[in-house]
Amino acid sequence: MPIHIQPQITLFKDVSLAKIQWLNKLNKYRTLIDHKLHKIKVDSNPATHQISNLTKKRFELMTTALKSQKNEIQLLLEPFKLENIFQDISVAKVLAERVPSEQHVLSYFNNIFRDWAWSTNENYVSLEILKKVWPSSKTEELIVLGSGAGRLAYDLALNKMATDFKLVDINPLLLSVSQKMWSGESFELTEINEFPLTQDNKKKKWALKTPDSDFKSTESKIESETDSEINVTHIWGDAINLPFKAESLTSILTPWFIDIIPEDFFQFAKRLNSRMRDGATWINFGPLGFGSPERGSSYTKEEIEQILDLAGFKIEASEEQFMTYLHSPLSSQKREEKVLAWRAKKIKKMVAPKDFENYPSWVTNTSEAIPLSPEFQNIASQSQLELQILLSIDGRRSITDIVKLMTEHLKLSDSDATTILLTYFSNYFEK
Repeated sequence: MPIHIQPQITLFKDVSLAKIQWLNKLNKYRTLIDHKLHKIKVDSNPATHQISNLTKKRFELMTTALKSQKNEIQLLLEPFKLENIFQDISVAKVLAERVPSEQHVLSYFNNIFRDWAWSTNENYVSLEILKKVWPSSKTEELIVLGSGAGRLAYDLALNKMATDFKLVDINPLLLSVSQKMWSGESFELTEINEFPLTQDNKKKKWALKTPDSDFKSTESKIESETDSEINVTHIWGDAINLPFKAESLTSILTPWFIDIIPEDFFQFAKRLNSRMRDGATWINFGPLGFGSPERGSSYTKEEIEQILDLAGFKIEASEEQFMTYLHSPLSSQKREEKVLAWRAKKIKKMVAPKDFENYPSWVTNTSEAIPLSPEFQNIASQSQLELQILLSIDGRRSITDIVKLMTEHLKLSDSDATTILLTYFSNYFEK
């Protein structure tokens, strides 16, 4: 199967802003690794800590693994030229086009090993679920929003389920890995496991490579050079705000995507509709584990189905199944997720909502009035109380002494003041 790798495209409103933010995230990662290395050095000092031989061995393993992983990640990010960005840009402008805080260098890092290293069946199961909802008609161009390290799209290509792939992701590390694997490269990357089966499973340097020829799916083997050519373009960009023209897309796949984006699903569905041609297909695959359960937008399956209808889509096929998720061969832990796959057709046009912004306008427009909300009033009250407590600590007063001050100045009962202080200090030590 000939694969043609097209030049990578970068689609941000301001590329420099994106690079600056990812450089900051890379520097935070470096600082984190340096802190961990320093902590290991301190904890392994025989002058101050008595440790066993096995603990010493674990510290040595971790030191080697952390240094290796840091170097490997920096090499993977080199093509994005993050280090060459030096611009004086206002914080307000950065916030207006902010990369979400949930996205950092190690976001979905273990997905890389799942995709290209572990000998588990998760990739195969994902593919088989998608086959059950895939359209019977030929799919040519496929836009994958949140394509990650690229394995799912690669398996779709092996199975001839599309021929022209546009892989969109905001994370440059995942995109770099995807680009290398689709190009047929093989390289090493270090996994550090937080919950190892044994001490020897604490870390492993994996050889990342594309699937062997005995790949499980019966339809996946490459028969001859006469197979359809595959084109793939990697796009570094914001998949939420969809850097595509109106009514230009024919097929979209959102794998493990809709529940992790910070935008309300209804708004995203309407924007996606506006980018799709009449009769175009939206295929979704993943759980409904929305990140903020307390939000009104943590939708159930039934609500999702109704929202799709309201957003101009008709569900043509759906499938539900439990599957193992990110079970490392090194790990003593295992997780299962119930995933939902659907295929929906655009049957009605929708007006696109405005682009999603992480912050309200009064944050990015510094001249706009800040609304007085109940939340801010509550924070102000809590902050004043906390300040009173902290100012009362002078190295001589006890909790009983501070209770007396609070009853005098804040007009609280002894019981209420004592409860507030004990709650405050217990929370302090439990952080």
